[in-house]
Amino acid sequence: EEGAMCEIDLRDGRCLETTFSAVCEGDGAFHGALVTITEITQRKNEEHRLRAIARTDILTGVLNRAGFLEQLAQTMADPDARFCLALIDLDQFKDINDTLGHMAGDAVLRHFTDIMCCEVRGADVVGRLGGDEFVVLLHGTRLPYASNICERLVHTVDTSPLGFKDQVSVCLTISCGLVEYAAGETVEALINRADMALYRAKRDGRNCLKAA
Repeated sequence: EEGAMCEIDLRDGRCLETTFSAVCEGDGAFHGALVTITEITQRKNEEHRLRAIARTDILTGVLNRAGFLEQLAQTMADPDARFCLALIDLDQFKDINDTLGHMAGDAVLRHFTDIMCCEVRGADVVGRLGGDEFVVLLHGTRLPYASNICERLVHTVDTSPLGFKDQVSVCLTISCGLVEYAAGETVEALINRADMALYRAKRDGRNCLKAA
């Protein structure tokens, strides 16, 4: 095919781009093919870097909403997918911003993210949907096991206040809603069920886990 192109990933990490062009005689008869090979490793690495940036929350370093929803959709595309989803809000976070300022609020968000990433497993996926709302995809789990992880997270946050240089200490708590994925469920339905469980946690006094 005239001008056909393809990319080749080499085992050593390099990437090549090949272009195939037909060489014809003056009467139009096919004479052969010209193959041009160009190394595009640097370009591909930059593309990967920019894509990662676009999927990452700048403040906390975890996936942003777009990145997490992309990961969730990929997981749900597997007909054998088994996982739980936790939606998490920091309790009374607006009060922290209003009394200590947004820089303190940012520090609280990073502090909580560090705790969360330590408490979940390496295979789990953490994301920030926006503001003080976070989400965790707990791979390969049923509700009882996922509940243990989330209950431990609630307890760890409650017992891990964040101190500042001026000797001000901020005590944190979270509300968590947890659901188990049902085969064939849509992304919207799954998140809605988790959101309803989160609402129950807030309604029942916060600083707790509610599982659907």
